[in-house]
Amino acid sequence: MPMNSNENTALRWASIPQDFTTIVAILVLSGLIGTAINWKLVRGAWEGEYALDQNPAVSSDIGPQPITLQEARALMDERRALFVDARREFFYLKEHIIGAQALPLAQFDDRIGAFRQQVPQDRLLIIYCSGYGCEDSHQLAVKLLAIGYKRLRVYAGGLPEWKEAGLPTEGTDLK
Repeated sequence: MPMNSNENTALRWASIPQDFTTIVAILVLSGLIGTAINWKLVRGAWEGEYALDQNPAVSSDIGPQPITLQEARALMDERRALFVDARREFFYLKEHIIGAQALPLAQFDDRIGAFRQQVPQDRLLIIYCSGYGCEDSHQLAVKLLAIGYKRLRVYAGGLPEWKEAGLPTEGTDLK
């Protein structure tokens, strides 16, 4: 005998507690798995701080400071800073800020020895890369901080902003 619509509705309502229990069980299980995977982060948040591994020499209060185009240009004009290009060598050779030294982030481990011999740790460094979307300059600054360089500024505008302002560049790709 076929079920009428009232019996069909009653069966659907009867299954809701079971469906609800299944959904709650899935949510609880996923929460436990997520907590187990991210235990350090959860513990740190519970204690009021993030518990991710950090190099204490690179804390946010002494990390690399940003520098504006105007400040960077003034320091260049006064010859008080060394510009450091964090981009790959290929791009550095094509064009870079005049007088900049190449220290590609991708080759940091291979080139840091020579860099340390040429550049004293107390020298003011302005680190740049390919503009606001590029993080290489900031990551290079963090690595340099970790090995003892303290006078670092990150020029986020990088080569694109420098060129747009009509400031001097050099390299093989100049017209």
